[in-house]
Amino acid sequence: MVRCTVAFGPNEGFLFKSPTRWSSMNFPSDICDIVRGPPASQEIYEIALAPNGAFCIVYTAMNGQMMLTRDRLPHDLEKWLVPGYGGAVSAARDLTTLSVCLGPNESFFAFDKNEAIWDGLPAAFETALLGLRNVAAGGFKPGKNPQCVALGADDTYIMITADGGGVWDLRGTNDFLHNYLSQLKTRKDLCFVLSPHHTGTSMVISPDGATSANVPPSCLGYCRDFQNDWRDSVQRERRQVAVGHTVQQAGHTLHAAHHLFNAVNDNANNFGNGGGGSNGNFWTDTFGNVINNAGNTDPSSFWDPISNVAQAFLQ
Repeated sequence: MVRCTVAFGPNEGFLFKSPTRWSSMNFPSDICDIVRGPPASQEIYEIALAPNGAFCIVYTAMNGQMMLTRDRLPHDLEKWLVPGYGGAVSAARDLTTLSVCLGPNESFFAFDKNEAIWDGLPAAFETALLGLRNVAAGGFKPGKNPQCVALGADDTYIMITADGGGVWDLRGTNDFLHNYLSQLKTRKDLCFVLSPHHTGTSMVISPDGATSANVPPSCLGYCRDFQNDWRDSVQRERRQVAVGHTVQQAGHTLHAAHHLFNAVNDNANNFGNGGGGSNGNFWTDTFGNVINNAGNTDPSSFWDPISNVAQAFLQ
């Protein structure tokens, strides 16, 4: 399975890592050294960078060992990850499913398949969490456990739940993304990234290869390269799967692949050239179309042609 990583830093910094390339600007060198080596990494599972310089990165080294590198994490989060000073990662933590989100003012939200921990969240987020949790049982209601969490500047947040629902508030800072989330039929398996450093900077990543980003002009070209590589890598993997399927189900596979690629191509027009942004940011979709604060669009069906056909393709 192909994998990608996106993180935003201060001073319009970023790190984009897609299956065949990576790029960064104004990003801490100790994190970049892990991404590019030595020690060279095979897979990056998680990167989080807080405005105060705290960071956490989970990756697989060349020897196959799962690694957790972090610095200046909030005390409770550090103890949740590594109970003893200088010791090993807690046996209760599952690094392959670990997600760490670091927000402004030392806020954080972290979870793995076993447990979740958070602190310092916006008051509206804390209130929304109460509706998702079974407080008496000490956990989340069925299907309401976190799948993706993002903490942004100015008390913005997104939490997508395992059942495709979620809670979010981006009003006044990223109205386009706020409305897009509201209009989606399901948000399951989508990844949302918010910058805790710059209002409005964000990215949406689909496992089908589609992306949509609101980024500063200084990183627009790098963002397009990332988007194109992610799309191409997903399509390449699907073509390889299709070759395997043709051995047993040639007719079904070719039919599904044909519609998948048509959906990808047609979807460039489906998204339109509208939207919004902030702070001079530019929206760019997975097809390289720049959307600069102009026009109106209904983004509710943006992913539908790709995701629906992809699901049929993989059956």
